[in-house]
Amino acid sequence: MMRRKFGAGLAVAAVTLVGSFGVAVADGMPGRSYGAPCCFTWSGFYIGGHLGGAWSDVEWGAISLTGPPGVGEPVKNDGRGFIGGGQIGYNLQVGNVVLGIEGTLSHANLDDDHTSIFNPFVTYSTDINWIGTVAGRLGVAQDRFLAYVKAGWATANIELSGTNTQLGDAFSGDDRRNGWVVGGGLEYMFSRNVSFGVEYNYIDLGSASYAGTTRLGIPFTIRDVDMDVQSVTARVNFRFGGDHARPLK
Repeated sequence: MMRRKFGAGLAVAAVTLVGSFGVAVADGMPGRSYGAPCCFTWSGFYIGGHLGGAWSDVEWGAISLTGPPGVGEPVKNDGRGFIGGGQIGYNLQVGNVVLGIEGTLSHANLDDDHTSIFNPFVTYSTDINWIGTVAGRLGVAQDRFLAYVKAGWATANIELSGTNTQLGDAFSGDDRRNGWVVGGGLEYMFSRNVSFGVEYNYIDLGSASYAGTTRLGIPFTIRDVDMDVQSVTARVNFRFGGDHARPLK
């Protein structure tokens, strides 16, 4: 729980830092007029890709498959791995303010194993294999530079599994979890159609409980599976449509 609070605090700090940087960029550029971009506009549709690293914080409150009768075992599955995929979105720039909406779909390989404290032949695993988001964005632009924050809806596909090598028994199941995302990023317009950036995201997928039977028919209950994901990715976007350049008058 302490680690979860730390992750949420880190997300808020990152969003605040990005927002502060954006205001500083807008206010601090010499010879620039606030409210009027110099030569480039961020308005229009775009598509792109992203690639980077992610880490998950996953806790099963208890699983009632092993141990003494009535005793549940807590499970900790913290994954580390890569994340990569694509995004599509639209921006509208008004003065130095950029409003937008963006959807992302990412493949991930966040998995980890936990060996039972009651039976060394039993292993529990959690795998997060894809993540999607739809988020609104609010940014501050200064010519080629954009600093923004984002917030919205998130969803992910997860797999919970367990294996008992002593009995040759196992269970597994998939679930799609919904939650929310907050984040922020910095972006630089390399040309009128291409921009590069870096983005941080904190995704909370909430808590859920599950029940079922193993391959040998042994019933199990998993209580309070709580998970969140953090990621840092490099991004490239390709813009099309709309006005790409607009000189000052």
